[in-house]
Amino acid sequence: MSPFPHVSAGRSFGNRSNIGLSEHRIAENEAVFRDSNRRLDERYQELGIVAERIPFLCECGNERCTQVITLTPAEYAQIRAHPSYFLLVPGHQILASETVVAEHDGYTVVEKGTSVLRTVEEIEESLFRQ
Repeated sequence: MSPFPHVSAGRSFGNRSNIGLSEHRIAENEAVFRDSNRRLDERYQELGIVAERIPFLCECGNERCTQVITLTPAEYAQIRAHPSYFLLVPGHQILASETVVAEHDGYTVVEKGTSVLRTVEEIEESLFRQ
């Protein structure tokens, strides 16, 4: 079963003015999870944590998702090097608005379309100012 039962397959998000409430909520969730991972990464670096694998949150749009993905610091940095990439638990992607870029053992990397990415970035900017 999809973690996003309210989003129909094949439906595109369109531009921000056409983003419906549920799609906008998904973008908000993704932004919050990605911002949380950014803060985790900063903290790991401050503490000098260089463990083989460290925990990050799934950056899917499901507000109830609490799944953790473990990555090496290099794997996480490689994903963050691409602003349109998101880190997900396998199966959490929304095929209507995301393109799977890579599948690895324990995680999937997806790329967001321009309009949804723009919404996520706007939300992230407001989170960053907090």
